Parts: sequence; structure tokens; C-alpha cells
Amino acid sequence: MAGVGGGADRLLDAFTGWAYQRGGAETVWAGFALGMGLFVAASLVMYLFFLRLRSLSKRRRQARIETVWRPILVRLLTGTDGDHKTDYPALKKADREHLVQLICHFSVRIPVSQRARLKKFCDETGLSAVFLKDLKSAGGWTRARAALLCGYAGLAESIPTLLGLLKDKDPLVAYDSARSIGMLGDPEVIREVVAVVCRQKGWSRAKIIELLLEFGPGVAMETLRQFLSGRVAPNWLQPMIEIMGHFRVVEARPALEAVARGDDDTLKFAAIRALGRIGLPASDWVLRTCLISPTPKIRQGAAEALGMCMATGAAPDLVELLSDRDVAVRQAAAGALMAFGKKGERLLWDAAARPGQASASRDAAVWALQRASWVAA
Repeated sequence: MAGVGGGADRLLDAFTGWAYQRGGAETVWAGFALGMGLFVAASLVMYLFFLRLRSLSKRRRQARIETVWRPILVRLLTGTDGDHKTDYPALKKADREHLVQLICHFSVRIPVSQRARLKKFCDETGLSAVFLKDLKSAGGWTRARAALLCGYAGLAESIPTLLGLLKDKDPLVAYDSARSIGMLGDPEVIREVVAVVCRQKGWSRAKIIELLLEFGPGVAMETLRQFLSGRVAPNWLQPMIEIMGHFRVVEARPALEAVARGDDDTLKFAAIRALGRIGLPASDWVLRTCLISPTPKIRQGAAEALGMCMATGAAPDLVELLSDRDVAVRQAAAGALMAFGKKGERLLWDAAARPGQASASRDAAVWALQRASWVAA
């Protein structure tokens, strides 16, 4: 090696001496600049060449996915492939990511009845094992996507791992894991899931409601138990109340009445609407008390709730509310009377035709009658 290095030094010295004799230092620097320029140009050409190759390879993979796998997925999920086992083409590792993206695109449109078909497809193509492996990925986004796909693909064997991901430091991973468990529909784990996730403070109301609805009616009683226990993050209180009303949890009536008598107007409004959905006459007195609230939104919600539960005994109170100073409250009272049928119709006609009646009360009555097509619009 020493001989080689010495030979290179002698060759460089000889070239430098020749260059100085021929043209001086300018020739040396010109040759150096020319060499560097050729090197940079060659490197750029090679870089662009490899970029082009990569782009062409990606296009070929996408074309293969679109022409081969998309029709298979469409036939599978629409049920036009029959019940026989399909011989799927070999799934190349390079195509896997594109196929997973295609499944993500389809998964949000897959009805519950077709998820068994997606599970069959993922099992036969080896994607189920990929999803289970990705649940332990170091990347948060990869874990979140894998958790959601485990739910869409009906991979019940992923439940133990998903339960562990409920406490993941990435809120998206925790949320998608909870949604996935809800899709899998295992009633044995509902209690554990709700007990963990209801302490999450960063989730929006829409996300919480979407998650609770994913579990179905079975989550309603567990939601009530967590609500009564008090171990719930503040952002979960309103969605829990709305879910109890949505699923008409009769056992929640005492708790909802207590909230309706509270001081938080947002929670009071949600509890009032929930009581109206449950439709229990026993709650009429709570709702009628809310009709005299100083907050217009509470008065409006109470009027609507009385109409929902057909509380005809509150008709006189609703007639008085027709002259409320807030137009939304007047319309809610008129709409509630309209829901009472013939009795409400008579009261609305009286309010519309009475000579000494305030104009606001008459307008609200006429508005309700017009909406019911009892008079010409």
C-alpha cells in the first residue's frame, strides 16, 4: 500500500510540474474545476436516472393494484364473487403498502354485514398477520392504522393487544384502538374499555359520541355506571348524557334529573334533551321547572323535551311560553303543542285568534299551524 501511495504522489507531482511549465497555476485550477464540474454533472445525471426508475416502479405497482386488486376487492365486498374460495394472485412485498392504502379507502364504506368478507380476504392474502405485527410498530401512525384495520377486518385475536394500546401515549392510537374494539363487538371488554377511555381529556365531543355509538346499546349502562362513579373527564360528561338519551336508558332518569337541577347550562340542556328522549312522565315536573329558567336555551330545551315525551299536562305552561321574549323559545313551545295533536291544535288556534293576544304569541302559533299544514302557508 505504501508503494501505491508513493506512486500516486509522484504522479501528482509530475502532473503539477507539467501544468506549471505549460500554463502556470491557472491551468491547475482550471483542470480542478473542470474535474469537479464533470463529477457533479455525472452525479446529477445518475440521481435523476434513479429517480426516474423509482417513479416508473411506483407507477407499475399502482397500476397492478388498480387493475388486479381493486376489482377483486370490489367483487369481494359487493358479494359478487360467490361463496367459493378465490385463488388470489401472489402479493408482492412491494405491493403490500399500496394494497393496505386501498383497503383503508374501502374500509370506511364497508357495512358491518360485509366485514366477514374482508376478514376472509385479509386472512388469505396474509394481511391479517401484517396488521397484528404493525400493532407493535414504533411509529404511532402505523399503530393507529393497524388498530383501525384490525377492527374493520374483524380480527378478534387482536383484542388483547388493543386493550394495551388504550393507554398508548399517542391519543390517536388510543382512540382508534377503542373504536376497533367497538367494531369487534365483544361485550366482555366494554366495561374495561369505557373505564379507561372516559379519563381521556383531549378528545372532542364528536369523537367521543362516534366511539360510544360504535359500541352500540351495550355501552349505555356502562356509561351510566362510570357517570355515577364520578371518575370521568369533564369532556366526557355531555356525550355520556347524550348517549344515555339516545339509547333511552330508563335507569338513568334519577341521574339525569339531578343534572337538570344543576347549575351547568350545557349539561342541563343535554340532560333535558335526554329526559325528553326517554319519555318518562315522572320527569315532567323537572322539565316544567326548567321552563322558568333565566337562560333561553334551557327554556327552549325544556319545551322541546316536553313535546318529545308528550307531556300534555304541561300544555298551560307551554301556552304561556308562546309570549316568551326569545323567538327560539316561542317556536319550541309552539312545536311542543303541535306534537300534542288535537289538544295542542285547539290551544294554538286559540292563541292565534284571541283578540288581546300579544303579537309574538300569535306569530308563534301561526308558525306552528303553518308547519303542520293546518292553514295555508
